[in-house]
Amino acid sequence: MQILCFGELLCDMTGMPNRTFQMNAGGAPANCAVAAKKAGANSVSLCAKVGRDLFGEYLLGEVEKEGVSTQSVLVDENVHTTLAFVRLTEGERQFSFYRLADAEITEDDVARLSFPRGGIFHFGSLSLTQEPIFSATKKAISQAKAAGNLISFDVNYRDSLWSCAALAKERICQILPLCDIVKISEEEGEFLTGKSDYLAMAQAMQAMGAKTVVLSLGSMGSRLYGSVVAEANAFSATAVDTTGAGDCFYGTLLAQIAARGGMDDLTEEEAQTMLRVANAAGALAVEGYGAIPSYPNKEQIYLKAGAGTQK
Repeated sequence: MQILCFGELLCDMTGMPNRTFQMNAGGAPANCAVAAKKAGANSVSLCAKVGRDLFGEYLLGEVEKEGVSTQSVLVDENVHTTLAFVRLTEGERQFSFYRLADAEITEDDVARLSFPRGGIFHFGSLSLTQEPIFSATKKAISQAKAAGNLISFDVNYRDSLWSCAALAKERICQILPLCDIVKISEEEGEFLTGKSDYLAMAQAMQAMGAKTVVLSLGSMGSRLYGSVVAEANAFSATAVDTTGAGDCFYGTLLAQIAARGGMDDLTEEEAQTMLRVANAAGALAVEGYGAIPSYPNKEQIYLKAGAGTQK
């Protein structure tokens, strides 16, 4: 199965201990695309928008270097590439966004896209925050479904990018019934459902329309709630920078789903193995600075998954 990731491609400007900034390619869908490719997915492409500037040129080069197709990345002369400044505190991060090109994908842009038949279409909630990308995202989902794609959604809630929490919840809940696989963190699940119990949280998400819910819990591992229920513990890791670790986890999971041809007839044992492998990738990703530069390859992931120590 081919994977098409849709949404933001931006420069992460990570604050370093010596008061300089390290520039890395970022944006959750772009991170997810690279993670999936490095984890062994055969065909991964990205639809995004950047400016015709040095940042956009850098981003295209970095993503292409990782084997992700950028044929559907649009270069716009009228807007600048989006930047995200990242402050690290004991490995955890805070973001300040200078949001520009990524939010300017239009319905006309989507109309010119070629969607793989029977693939995976993946996007995140930053594509829901404002127009024109909100309408463009809905059109893209519609076209992807018409082409027989599994629809994958990472809630990836960033409150600073929304005008209010109520609008965020409304739009996310509007999208959920269209999705086959939804990834959430514990905090996002509580925000959307008001539940703190994992099973109750997942059941509430499914009642809203999500078919399969993937709960990413960081150092507490991960869980999957769908036709089967499975969980896997996290791996031990020395966290330097957690930026993009969840994207690495999820991209690795999508690569495995693509390799097996979808979610049909998934067994509990298969689901648990997939989570274990994805957890291993996420653990490796936190041990270096930046998202994409710290992502492991397939050999490293499976070595960790087979021999690593789980908590």
